Amino acid sequence: MHRLCLPLLLILVCTTPALANAGEEFITMQGKNGKVTFPHRKHQELNRGCRVCHSADQGVKIQNFGMAWAHKNCKGCHETLRRGPAQCSDCHKK
Repeated sequence: MHRLCLPLLLILVCTTPALANAGEEFITMQGKNGKVTFPHRKHQELNRGCRVCHSADQGVKIQNFGMAWAHKNCKGCHETLRRGPAQCSDCHKK
């Protein structure tokens, strides 16, 4: 019985923080050129964490977030990686 409990306890301890910081699946923002629906959870999985965009592992609000930040960081990352939306109409939906 004890041989089974330890592995289960380790799995629980190791996966709980990841599940707790999962965040919203999608975040919708109103932009000047239309609504932007951001697949937040997908980016967490691809980036393996929060620090790629956020200043902390807990995913605190992004300081100075707005059009300039999003275009520089989001669009810039997509252009650098050559994947993901990079044209206005790819993100902004009226």
